[in-house]
Amino acid sequence: MRLVPFDALSFFGENGWHDSWSDTRVINIKNYQAERQTKNEIDNIGVKEIA
Repeated sequence: MRLVPFDALSFFGENGWHDSWSDTRVINIKNYQAERQTKNEIDNIGVKEIA
C-alpha cells in the first residue's frame, strides 16, 4: 500500500484507508477493555449468578 501516490493522506476517514484495505484497526487497549467491561456488566443485568 505504500506505493499509493497520496500515501500521506491515507489516514483520512474513520479508520484510515490503510486500515480498511488491510482489514485492521489501531485501538486504545485501555478504552477497549473499559468498554468491554461495561458491555459485559450491562449484558449481565438480570442474569442469575450461580454460586
